[in-house]
Amino acid sequence: MTDHAHLTPASWAAPVYFTRPVTKPILRFCAIVLRKKTFQFLNAKQWPPDFIGSKHWVKILPMGSPFTAFHCSLVFERSIGKASILVVASLTNKIPPATKSLVVTMGSRVSISCLKAWSIFLCCLLFVYGLALLAICLWMQLDPRRRVALDYVSYHEDDPLLQTSVTMLTACSAVSFLLVVLGCFGTCKNAVCIIGFNSFLLVLTTAATLIASFLAVAFFDKVANRMDGYLYDLVHRRYGREQWATNLMDTVQFYHKCCGSNNSQDYLLSYWQITHSPGMIHFVPISCCTQRQNSYPPYNLHPIDDRCQEFPYEKQPPLAIYQQGCHEKVTIWIIQNCWFIAALAFAASLLHAFALIVELKLFRRLFGAPRARATYN
Repeated sequence: MTDHAHLTPASWAAPVYFTRPVTKPILRFCAIVLRKKTFQFLNAKQWPPDFIGSKHWVKILPMGSPFTAFHCSLVFERSIGKASILVVASLTNKIPPATKSLVVTMGSRVSISCLKAWSIFLCCLLFVYGLALLAICLWMQLDPRRRVALDYVSYHEDDPLLQTSVTMLTACSAVSFLLVVLGCFGTCKNAVCIIGFNSFLLVLTTAATLIASFLAVAFFDKVANRMDGYLYDLVHRRYGREQWATNLMDTVQFYHKCCGSNNSQDYLLSYWQITHSPGMIHFVPISCCTQRQNSYPPYNLHPIDDRCQEFPYEKQPPLAIYQQGCHEKVTIWIIQNCWFIAALAFAASLLHAFALIVELKLFRRLFGAPRARATYN
Protein backbone atom coordinates (compact mmCIF):
# COMPACT_ATOMS: atom_id res chain seq x y z
CA MET A 1 0.00 0.00 0.00
CA THR A 2 3.00 2.28 0.16
CA ASP A 3 3.23 2.43 -3.58
CA HIS A 4 0.79 4.88 -5.14
CA ALA A 5 1.66 4.06 -8.73
CA HIS A 6 -1.47 1.94 -9.06
CA LEU A 7 -3.60 5.12 -8.96
CA THR A 8 -3.85 5.47 -12.72
CA PRO A 9 -6.38 7.64 -14.58
CA ALA A 10 -8.16 4.62 -16.00
CA SER A 11 -8.49 2.93 -12.62
CA TRP A 12 -11.61 4.49 -11.12
CA ALA A 13 -11.65 1.71 -8.51
CA ALA A 14 -8.56 3.18 -6.88
CA PRO A 15 -8.86 3.99 -3.17
CA VAL A 16 -9.32 7.53 -1.94
CA TYR A 17 -7.69 8.44 1.37
CA PHE A 18 -9.47 10.80 3.75
CA THR A 19 -7.30 12.38 6.40
CA ARG A 20 -10.16 13.14 8.80
CA PRO A 21 -9.98 10.84 11.87
CA VAL A 22 -13.15 8.85 12.48
CA THR A 23 -14.09 6.07 14.87
CA LYS A 24 -14.23 2.42 13.90
CA PRO A 25 -17.71 1.64 15.36
CA ILE A 26 -19.35 4.30 13.22
CA LEU A 27 -17.61 3.03 10.11
CA ARG A 28 -18.56 -0.57 10.85
CA PHE A 29 -22.18 0.49 11.35
CA CYS A 30 -22.21 2.29 7.99
CA ALA A 31 -20.61 -0.72 6.33
CA ILE A 32 -23.46 -2.88 7.64
CA VAL A 33 -26.03 -0.36 6.43
CA LEU A 34 -24.49 -0.27 2.98
CA ARG A 35 -24.17 -4.07 2.97
CA LYS A 36 -20.84 -3.80 1.26
CA LYS A 37 -17.21 -4.06 2.24
CA THR A 38 -16.92 -0.38 1.60
CA PHE A 39 -14.76 0.52 4.58
CA GLN A 40 -11.43 -1.20 5.14
CA PHE A 41 -9.10 -0.36 8.00
CA LEU A 42 -5.40 -0.05 7.43
CA ASN A 43 -3.10 -1.10 10.25
CA ALA A 44 0.18 0.61 10.99
CA LYS A 45 2.13 -1.57 8.56
CA GLN A 46 -0.19 -0.59 5.71
CA TRP A 47 -0.08 3.15 6.35
CA PRO A 48 1.53 5.15 3.56
CA PRO A 49 4.79 6.70 4.80
CA ASP A 50 3.53 10.22 4.18
CA PHE A 51 0.42 9.76 6.35
CA ILE A 52 1.93 8.39 9.58
CA GLY A 53 0.51 10.19 12.61
CA SER A 54 -3.23 9.99 12.01
CA LYS A 55 -5.47 7.99 14.33
CA HIS A 56 -7.48 6.04 11.77
CA TRP A 57 -7.21 5.80 8.02
CA VAL A 58 -10.09 4.78 5.88
CA LYS A 59 -10.03 3.49 2.34
CA ILE A 60 -13.27 4.28 0.51
CA LEU A 61 -13.86 2.66 -2.84
CA PRO A 62 -15.41 5.15 -5.31
CA MET A 63 -19.14 4.60 -5.64
CA GLY A 64 -21.39 5.87 -8.42
CA SER A 65 -24.68 5.82 -6.51
CA PRO A 66 -25.50 9.23 -5.03
CA PHE A 67 -27.60 7.60 -2.31
CA THR A 68 -24.58 5.57 -1.18
CA ALA A 69 -22.60 8.78 -0.95
CA PHE A 70 -25.53 10.24 0.98
CA HIS A 71 -25.08 7.52 3.61
CA CYS A 72 -21.37 8.22 3.66
CA SER A 73 -22.08 11.85 4.41
CA LEU A 74 -23.75 10.76 7.65
CA VAL A 75 -20.28 9.77 8.82
CA PHE A 76 -17.99 12.34 7.27
CA GLU A 77 -20.43 15.28 7.23
CA ARG A 78 -18.44 18.38 6.30
CA SER A 79 -15.22 16.45 5.65
CA ILE A 80 -16.71 15.17 2.36
CA GLY A 81 -16.42 18.61 0.80
CA LYS A 82 -12.99 19.27 2.29
CA ALA A 83 -11.52 15.80 1.81
CA SER A 84 -9.61 16.58 -1.36
CA ILE A 85 -8.07 19.71 0.18
CA LEU A 86 -6.93 17.79 3.28
CA VAL A 87 -5.45 15.00 1.20
CA VAL A 88 -3.50 17.32 -1.08
CA ALA A 89 -2.21 19.26 1.93
CA SER A 90 -0.79 16.03 3.42
CA LEU A 91 0.86 14.78 0.25
CA THR A 92 4.57 15.37 -0.27
CA ASN A 93 6.63 15.74 -3.39
CA LYS A 94 7.34 11.99 -3.36
CA ILE A 95 3.83 11.34 -4.75
CA PRO A 96 3.48 11.94 -8.50
CA PRO A 97 1.46 15.01 -9.59
CA ALA A 98 -0.87 12.75 -11.56
CA THR A 99 -1.82 10.95 -8.36
CA LYS A 100 -2.61 14.27 -6.67
CA SER A 101 -4.92 15.30 -9.50
CA LEU A 102 -6.70 11.96 -9.43
CA VAL A 103 -7.24 12.14 -5.66
CA VAL A 104 -8.69 15.64 -6.00
CA THR A 105 -10.98 14.45 -8.80
CA MET A 106 -12.23 11.47 -6.81
CA GLY A 107 -12.85 13.61 -3.72
CA SER A 108 -14.82 16.06 -5.83
CA ARG A 109 -16.90 13.22 -7.28
CA VAL A 110 -17.85 12.02 -3.80
CA SER A 111 -18.79 15.58 -2.78
CA ILE A 112 -20.93 16.08 -5.90
CA SER A 113 -22.65 12.72 -5.38
CA CYS A 114 -23.54 13.72 -1.84
CA LEU A 115 -25.02 17.04 -3.03
CA LYS A 116 -26.95 15.22 -5.75
CA ALA A 117 -28.47 12.93 -3.15
CA TRP A 118 -29.53 15.92 -1.05
CA SER A 119 -30.96 17.61 -4.13
CA ILE A 120 -33.07 14.59 -5.09
CA PHE A 121 -34.20 14.15 -1.48
CA LEU A 122 -35.29 17.80 -1.28
CA CYS A 123 -37.06 17.51 -4.62
CA CYS A 124 -39.11 14.66 -3.15
CA LEU A 125 -39.93 16.81 -0.11
CA LEU A 126 -40.90 19.74 -2.34
CA PHE A 127 -43.20 17.51 -4.35
CA VAL A 128 -44.96 16.11 -1.28
CA TYR A 129 -45.24 19.46 0.50
CA GLY A 130 -46.26 21.28 -2.68
CA LEU A 131 -48.99 18.74 -3.33
CA ALA A 132 -50.27 19.05 0.25
CA LEU A 133 -50.07 22.85 0.15
CA LEU A 134 -51.95 23.03 -3.14
CA ALA A 135 -54.68 20.75 -1.78
CA ILE A 136 -55.03 22.86 1.39
CA CYS A 137 -55.17 26.15 -0.54
CA LEU A 138 -57.78 24.82 -2.96
CA TRP A 139 -59.76 23.42 -0.05
CA MET A 140 -59.75 26.81 1.68
CA GLN A 141 -60.90 28.56 -1.49
CA LEU A 142 -63.55 26.03 -2.56
CA ASP A 143 -65.02 24.76 0.70
CA PRO A 144 -67.89 27.11 1.70
CA ARG A 145 -67.12 26.79 5.40
CA ARG A 146 -63.53 27.91 4.85
CA ARG A 147 -64.12 30.34 2.03
CA VAL A 148 -66.49 32.44 4.13
CA ALA A 149 -63.48 33.73 6.07
CA LEU A 150 -61.60 34.58 2.86
CA ASP A 151 -64.65 36.26 1.35
CA TYR A 152 -65.20 38.27 4.49
CA VAL A 153 -61.63 39.55 4.34
CA SER A 154 -61.44 40.03 0.58
CA TYR A 155 -64.56 42.19 0.59
CA HIS A 156 -62.88 44.49 3.07
CA GLU A 157 -61.98 47.32 0.68
CA ASP A 158 -58.76 48.35 2.46
CA ASP A 159 -57.04 45.09 3.41
CA PRO A 160 -57.63 41.93 1.33
CA LEU A 161 -54.37 40.52 2.75
CA LEU A 162 -55.52 37.05 3.71
CA GLN A 163 -56.96 36.32 0.27
CA THR A 164 -53.74 37.61 -1.32
CA SER A 165 -51.66 35.36 0.92
CA VAL A 166 -53.66 32.26 0.00
CA THR A 167 -53.45 33.14 -3.70
CA MET A 168 -49.66 33.51 -3.47
CA LEU A 169 -49.35 30.17 -1.70
CA THR A 170 -51.46 28.51 -4.39
CA ALA A 171 -49.18 29.89 -7.09
CA CYS A 172 -46.02 28.86 -5.20
CA SER A 173 -47.33 25.33 -4.67
CA ALA A 174 -48.01 25.05 -8.40
CA VAL A 175 -44.50 26.30 -9.22
CA SER A 176 -43.09 23.67 -6.84
CA PHE A 177 -43.92 20.95 -9.36
CA LEU A 178 -41.85 22.76 -12.00
CA LEU A 179 -39.02 23.05 -9.47
CA VAL A 180 -39.15 19.31 -8.85
CA VAL A 181 -38.97 18.46 -12.56
CA LEU A 182 -36.14 20.89 -13.26
CA GLY A 183 -34.27 19.90 -10.11
CA CYS A 184 -34.36 16.17 -10.79
CA PHE A 185 -33.49 16.56 -14.47
CA GLY A 186 -30.66 19.00 -13.82
CA THR A 187 -29.24 16.86 -11.03
CA CYS A 188 -29.30 13.61 -13.00
CA LYS A 189 -27.90 15.17 -16.18
CA ASN A 190 -25.38 17.51 -14.49
CA ALA A 191 -27.02 20.37 -16.40
CA VAL A 192 -25.45 23.48 -14.89
CA CYS A 193 -27.74 25.89 -16.77
CA ILE A 194 -30.90 24.12 -15.61
CA ILE A 195 -29.64 24.01 -12.02
CA GLY A 196 -28.87 27.73 -12.21
CA PHE A 197 -32.34 28.53 -13.56
CA ASN A 198 -33.89 26.32 -10.89
CA SER A 199 -31.94 28.25 -8.25
CA PHE A 200 -33.37 31.50 -9.62
CA LEU A 201 -36.91 30.10 -9.36
CA LEU A 202 -36.17 28.99 -5.80
CA VAL A 203 -35.16 32.55 -4.92
CA LEU A 204 -38.50 33.82 -6.23
CA THR A 205 -40.58 31.17 -4.45
CA THR A 206 -38.69 31.65 -1.18
CA ALA A 207 -39.35 35.40 -1.30
CA ALA A 208 -43.01 34.86 -2.26
CA THR A 209 -43.68 32.42 0.59
CA LEU A 210 -42.02 34.77 3.08
CA ILE A 211 -44.18 37.65 1.84
CA ALA A 212 -47.28 35.46 2.13
CA SER A 213 -46.46 34.62 5.74
CA PHE A 214 -45.86 38.29 6.58
CA LEU A 215 -49.17 39.29 4.97
CA ALA A 216 -51.07 36.76 7.05
CA VAL A 217 -49.36 37.87 10.27
CA ALA A 218 -49.80 41.57 9.46
CA PHE A 219 -53.54 41.09 9.06
CA PHE A 220 -53.84 39.73 12.61
CA ASP A 221 -53.66 43.18 14.25
CA LYS A 222 -56.07 44.70 11.73
CA VAL A 223 -58.64 42.00 12.38
CA ALA A 224 -58.44 42.44 16.15
CA ASN A 225 -58.80 46.24 16.05
CA ARG A 226 -61.21 46.92 13.18
CA MET A 227 -63.46 43.88 12.84
CA ASP A 228 -66.19 45.04 15.22
CA GLY A 229 -66.91 48.34 13.46
CA TYR A 230 -66.72 46.79 10.00
CA LEU A 231 -69.10 43.96 10.90
CA TYR A 232 -71.63 46.34 12.47
CA ASP A 233 -71.50 48.50 9.32
CA LEU A 234 -72.30 45.43 7.20
CA VAL A 235 -75.28 44.56 9.41
CA HIS A 236 -76.76 48.01 9.96
CA ARG A 237 -76.10 49.86 6.70
CA ARG A 238 -75.17 47.46 3.89
CA TYR A 239 -77.27 44.36 4.53
CA GLY A 240 -80.18 44.46 2.10
CA ARG A 241 -78.63 47.37 0.17
CA GLU A 242 -75.61 45.69 -1.46
CA GLN A 243 -75.99 42.14 -2.74
CA TRP A 244 -72.45 41.00 -1.86
CA ALA A 245 -72.90 42.16 1.76
CA THR A 246 -76.27 40.42 2.01
CA ASN A 247 -74.92 37.12 0.66
CA LEU A 248 -71.83 37.36 2.85
CA MET A 249 -73.73 37.97 6.08
CA ASP A 250 -76.24 35.24 5.28
CA THR A 251 -73.37 32.79 4.78
CA VAL A 252 -71.59 33.91 7.95
CA GLN A 253 -74.74 33.69 10.07
CA PHE A 254 -75.63 30.29 8.62
CA TYR A 255 -72.27 28.57 9.19
CA HIS A 256 -71.36 30.25 12.48
CA LYS A 257 -74.89 30.04 13.91
CA CYS A 258 -74.94 33.68 14.98
CA CYS A 259 -76.96 36.83 14.32
CA GLY A 260 -75.80 40.41 13.86
CA SER A 261 -72.52 41.81 15.09
CA ASN A 262 -72.99 41.80 18.87
CA ASN A 263 -76.49 40.23 18.99
CA SER A 264 -79.71 40.02 17.00
CA GLN A 265 -80.79 43.53 18.05
CA ASP A 266 -78.21 45.05 15.68
CA TYR A 267 -80.87 44.78 12.96
CA LEU A 268 -83.17 47.17 14.86
CA LEU A 269 -83.83 50.23 12.65
CA SER A 270 -81.30 48.96 10.12
CA TYR A 271 -81.61 49.60 6.38
CA TRP A 272 -82.82 46.04 5.93
CA GLN A 273 -85.58 46.30 8.56
CA ILE A 274 -86.83 49.66 7.28
CA THR A 275 -87.00 48.64 3.61
CA HIS A 276 -87.98 44.97 3.92
CA SER A 277 -90.84 45.24 6.39
CA PRO A 278 -93.57 47.20 4.57
CA GLY A 279 -96.44 45.29 6.18
CA MET A 280 -95.51 42.95 9.01
CA ILE A 281 -92.32 43.88 10.84
CA HIS A 282 -89.43 41.44 10.53
CA PHE A 283 -86.93 41.70 13.34
CA VAL A 284 -84.14 39.46 11.98
CA PRO A 285 -83.23 38.06 8.54
CA ILE A 286 -84.10 34.50 7.72
CA SER A 287 -80.43 33.48 8.00
CA CYS A 288 -80.61 34.23 11.76
CA CYS A 289 -83.15 31.45 12.20
CA THR A 290 -82.28 27.85 12.97
CA GLN A 291 -82.20 26.05 9.64
CA ARG A 292 -83.28 22.64 8.47
CA GLN A 293 -80.79 20.08 7.22
CA ASN A 294 -81.61 20.70 3.55
CA SER A 295 -80.71 24.40 3.80
CA TYR A 296 -77.76 25.93 1.97
CA PRO A 297 -76.71 29.60 1.99
CA PRO A 298 -77.23 32.18 0.77
CA TYR A 299 -80.43 31.49 -1.22
CA ASN A 300 -81.66 28.05 -0.18
CA LEU A 301 -82.66 28.75 3.43
CA HIS A 302 -85.48 26.86 5.19
CA PRO A 303 -85.98 27.72 8.88
CA ILE A 304 -87.55 25.21 11.23
CA ASP A 305 -90.02 27.92 12.33
CA ASP A 306 -91.57 29.78 9.41
CA ARG A 307 -92.51 32.72 11.64
CA CYS A 308 -89.15 33.09 13.38
CA GLN A 309 -88.56 36.53 11.82
CA GLU A 310 -91.70 37.92 13.43
CA PHE A 311 -90.71 37.35 17.07
CA PRO A 312 -89.76 40.57 18.93
CA TYR A 313 -86.24 40.66 20.33
CA GLU A 314 -87.31 40.10 23.94
CA LYS A 315 -89.51 37.12 22.98
CA GLN A 316 -87.24 35.29 20.56
CA PRO A 317 -87.11 31.55 21.38
CA PRO A 318 -83.45 30.40 21.71
CA LEU A 319 -84.08 27.21 19.74
CA ALA A 320 -85.56 29.04 16.76
CA ILE A 321 -83.24 32.08 16.49
CA TYR A 322 -79.51 32.44 17.02
CA GLN A 323 -78.95 34.75 19.99
CA GLN A 324 -75.17 35.16 19.97
CA GLY A 325 -73.52 37.81 17.81
CA CYS A 326 -71.07 37.01 15.03
CA HIS A 327 -68.23 39.33 16.02
CA GLU A 328 -66.45 37.03 18.46
CA LYS A 329 -66.94 33.89 16.39
CA VAL A 330 -65.83 35.47 13.11
CA THR A 331 -62.82 37.15 14.73
CA ILE A 332 -61.59 33.88 16.25
CA TRP A 333 -62.25 32.08 12.97
CA ILE A 334 -60.27 34.56 10.87
CA ILE A 335 -57.39 34.75 13.36
CA GLN A 336 -57.08 30.96 13.30
CA ASN A 337 -56.96 31.07 9.51
CA CYS A 338 -54.32 33.80 9.64
CA TRP A 339 -51.99 31.77 11.83
CA PHE A 340 -52.67 28.60 9.88
CA ILE A 341 -51.76 30.24 6.58
CA ALA A 342 -48.74 31.98 8.12
CA ALA A 343 -47.43 28.65 9.45
CA LEU A 344 -47.87 26.96 6.07
CA ALA A 345 -46.12 29.81 4.26
CA PHE A 346 -43.22 29.96 6.72
CA ALA A 347 -42.64 26.20 6.53
CA ALA A 348 -42.67 26.43 2.73
CA SER A 349 -40.13 29.28 2.82
CA LEU A 350 -37.77 27.24 5.02
CA LEU A 351 -38.00 24.24 2.70
CA HIS A 352 -37.41 26.37 -0.40
CA ALA A 353 -34.50 28.16 1.28
CA PHE A 354 -32.80 24.87 2.20
CA ALA A 355 -33.33 23.57 -1.33
CA LEU A 356 -31.84 26.82 -2.67
CA ILE A 357 -28.69 26.36 -0.57
CA VAL A 358 -28.20 22.81 -1.85
CA GLU A 359 -28.81 23.86 -5.46
CA LEU A 360 -26.29 26.68 -5.21
CA LYS A 361 -23.67 24.39 -3.70
CA LEU A 362 -24.28 21.81 -6.41
CA PHE A 363 -24.09 24.51 -9.08
CA ARG A 364 -20.75 25.70 -7.73
CA ARG A 365 -19.37 22.15 -7.49
CA LEU A 366 -20.41 21.21 -11.01
CA PHE A 367 -19.23 24.51 -12.44
CA GLY A 368 -15.77 24.15 -10.91
CA ALA A 369 -15.45 20.36 -10.74
CA PRO A 370 -12.03 19.00 -11.85
CA ARG A 371 -12.03 16.70 -14.87
CA ALA A 372 -9.69 13.70 -14.82
CA ARG A 373 -9.61 13.24 -18.60
CA ALA A 374 -8.59 16.82 -19.22
CA THR A 375 -5.89 16.54 -16.54
CA TYR A 376 -4.13 13.62 -18.12
CA ASN A 377 -4.26 14.65 -21.76
